[in-house]
Formats: sequence, structure tokens, C-alpha cells
Amino acid sequence: MKGTSRLGFTLVEILAALVLSAMLVSAVFGAMHQQWKLRTAGETQVERSQVVRGIVADLTEDLRAVRAMPVIAQSEETTPHNGSLWQKPTAIRASDLSEQLLNVARHFPATPLRFVGEAHWLVIETAQANSRFHPLAETSSSDESQQVLWFCSHGESLRVPVARERERLLRRSIACRDRSPGLTRVVLPADDRTRWGSDSLTLDDQHWFAIASEVSSLRFRYFDGREWHANWDSHTRRRLPNAVEVRVSISDIPQTFVIRLAQGT
Repeated sequence: MKGTSRLGFTLVEILAALVLSAMLVSAVFGAMHQQWKLRTAGETQVERSQVVRGIVADLTEDLRAVRAMPVIAQSEETTPHNGSLWQKPTAIRASDLSEQLLNVARHFPATPLRFVGEAHWLVIETAQANSRFHPLAETSSSDESQQVLWFCSHGESLRVPVARERERLLRRSIACRDRSPGLTRVVLPADDRTRWGSDSLTLDDQHWFAIASEVSSLRFRYFDGREWHANWDSHTRRRLPNAVEVRVSISDIPQTFVIRLAQGT
């Protein structure tokens, strides 16, 4: 009796081949998916690092350019009044006294803030314009000082100080509703504009710079050489901070860096 030869595969062999093929395809696609995830994560990390480096460079140039604090003489700090009136008694008529009282009540000239910061915003007076941004038309060549506000815009109005009248901070509201969200740099108008009757500042595009829309939150802290503070006013502290800690969240991932001030001594 002659033997019979098989010309095909059994059902078990076909099923086994299909299972092995499926396992092989699954392994290949799994490796490709993992590689894609690693590549995407790497690209995201590179993009995030680039954003952080840009923020650090912009803030560093502004903070290193903050005007140095003026040297205050001891006599100016301890003696409230210096003048001939306090050195030599004189007879003063009632009409002269009323005139002097009227002069005291007059409006004091507004002065820049120098350095005033809270946890969520920072206003500084820089000695020169930041080369990263286009100079404003109102900035003269002889004096390139600017008063700059840094904050994270979320669409709501922000009320910040824009100038100082002696001990009093002049605050104005800045509307952010129609502006791009994220980390924002604003060049505040000149001092004389803060005397407008309006309680809000109208800023055009040349004053407003959207730095990074990826930033969802921003926090500042200020170092005095010994400890960190949530706020800083160079007028009351009589000095600039030694360093500023900046904490930003990009895609809900916090990034923290510290910038030392050149004049923070």
C-alpha cells in the first residue's frame, strides 16, 4: 500500500502561525509606540527647556539692569527738615503760614518705584532698555530707563503700583481681557501719565509683550541675604534684594530658577 503525502497545513498549524504572527506584530508595534513616546517626551522636554532658557535670559537682563539704589546721607535719614527756617527762628505772619500750609497740601511729583514685587508680579525700573524687545518710540536716546511689569496674564484685570508719591503707592488697573494669556512683560507709561483721572491704564501693543503662552502660573520670592520674602519694596527696605527666585509652571510642570541682582548688596 502506497503512502499518502500532505499538500497543506492542518488547522492547528495555521492557528499557531497566526498566533505567532500576531505576537510578532504586537511586539514590533509596541516597540515603535514606545520609541514614539520617548521621542515625543524628548521633544517636549527640549521645547520646555528652550522656553525656560528664554524666560531666564529675558528676566536676567531686566533684573541685572535695575537702577542702583541712591546713597542716602545720614543727615537726610535722621533729620526730617533741613533749611534756614529750622536753623534760625523767624517771625511768621498768619498770612505767610496759611500760604505755606497750602504749599504743603500740593501734589507731590510722582517718582519711579525702583523695585516693588509681590508673589505674582514684579515692577522694576531698569537703567536701560532690554535688547530682546523693540525700543519704544517714547524712549529717548539720552535716557533709556524703563519701568517694567512682569506677571502671568489669565484674562482678568490686574491692579499694580505704577509710581510713588512719597510714601504712597499710586496703583492703576491693567485690563488683560483681550490680551494673550501666559507670561507677560509690560513697559509702563511715563510717570506723568499716572496722574490721569482714570483709574486704569490703556496700553497699546508697543507696551505689551507676550513672552510665553505655555506658562500657566508665576511666583516670585526675594532673598535679602539671609531669608526669602514673599514681597519686596526697595523704598521701605532701602535696598534691592540679593536675588529673585522665579517659579513658573509650563504644562503643569514647575520650573524654578534663581537670578542674582548685580546691585543686590
